[in-house]
Amino acid sequence: MLTLNKDLIIFCENMNNKERIITKITSLLYRKNYINNKKDFVEKVIEREKAGSTYIGNNVAIPHGESKSVKTNCLVILKSRLPINWDGYVVHVIALFSIHPNINQIEKENYKRYIQAIGDENFVNKLKNTNDKEKIVMLFEND
Repeated sequence: MLTLNKDLIIFCENMNNKERIITKITSLLYRKNYINNKKDFVEKVIEREKAGSTYIGNNVAIPHGESKSVKTNCLVILKSRLPINWDGYVVHVIALFSIHPNINQIEKENYKRYIQAIGDENFVNKLKNTNDKEKIVMLFEND
């Protein structure tokens, strides 16, 4: 299963720089043993960002990196009350997917389900309106 737990949810009010946010999330993934190479993972996410914006509307961005340095496929949620500039768009929720190239079929289905949820305005409003990490995890599990 594509992992999302309360350790992968960040509340951040003091960052407005996309690269710094990606680096912060990557550091968390490395500390929690989800990836084994910070530099490689950051490069993959930045490379993907250069290919096209990952802003999807509703104040949400979904940066992602596909890398062999990924040990456990997962989703990190970063929320901010303050606006984050993401390619000229205002973002309050960042959902970063960390994916190994050999992702299995079940995890692919979870990935698609999470993307669908994040694209739904009602789901995003619920996500924006809670600051309880366990409730955020439950939102994704129950959607």
